[in-house]
Amino acid sequence: MDWVRAKTILIGIFIILNIFLVYNIYVKESKVVVISGKDISDISTILKNNNIDVKAIIPTKIAPKSFLKIEDIAYKEDDIAKKLLGDINTISKTTNNDVIVYKAGNKSAEFYKDKTIYYKDNEPNENIDISSKNKAEKYILKFLKTKGINISYGIPNNYIQSQNGCEISFKQEFKGNPIYVSYMNAKLSNKGIVEIKVRWVNPMDFIDAPKDIKTPIEMLLIFSKDIGVGRNISVNNISLGYYFDLEEIKNATVWAFPVWEIQTGDNEYYYNAYEGYLENKNN
Repeated sequence: MDWVRAKTILIGIFIILNIFLVYNIYVKESKVVVISGKDISDISTILKNNNIDVKAIIPTKIAPKSFLKIEDIAYKEDDIAKKLLGDINTISKTTNNDVIVYKAGNKSAEFYKDKTIYYKDNEPNENIDISSKNKAEKYILKFLKTKGINISYGIPNNYIQSQNGCEISFKQEFKGNPIYVSYMNAKLSNKGIVEIKVRWVNPMDFIDAPKDIKTPIEMLLIFSKDIGVGRNISVNNISLGYYFDLEEIKNATVWAFPVWEIQTGDNEYYYNAYEGYLENKNN
């Protein structure tokens, strides 16, 4: 064997491998934007001078993001109404352009055009144990599953206990990414579920190559121009997730895009992370 030639080939392979590694470490990762403490301090001061108090923790490492493919959940309203309300023969049904309403005794189930489900029981008559957050979460998840309402990738979001029961909510995440259109809010008493409001989707996978996104500092500056002029506002949270217009999905699939959610004391604002414009806000 020609060991000199073999050695030369191996050295060449190692050089090419090192170039490849350098490319992946420095070129690809150069797209990750790192925000310094000074940048955060400067933007906070600028916004403070414009009557915007930034209480939020600002993310400091911003990586490119892909679109997220999302499938709608096709509910069969009659089937779910029967599971929620009981004997189909006792259920009344009324319909208008925006909502289908089912009623039976003290219970009702409303199915909205945007696929929101609202269930209410004015006189629950069970005896349930909701003495802890964990027990309340398990109970509501089991209830929803038995009624044919799927909340896959559900993450507990909030739990408030009171003398008469508790309020509990779930949000949806996919691989650590919040999906801002999805939510489940419920009120429970020791006698059972008082009401549930839920809007859920089915995240499938990330698609297309990751693209650069705006930084939270850029978003806060745009926000201050759009929303903050002449107002005293507190920014309580800023986070990155996915959003889409519910009118676009209609039992099909959509490409959800990354957005920056900016939470104030009374609203949530969703800014397109690719382009930097306001998509929508919750009123």
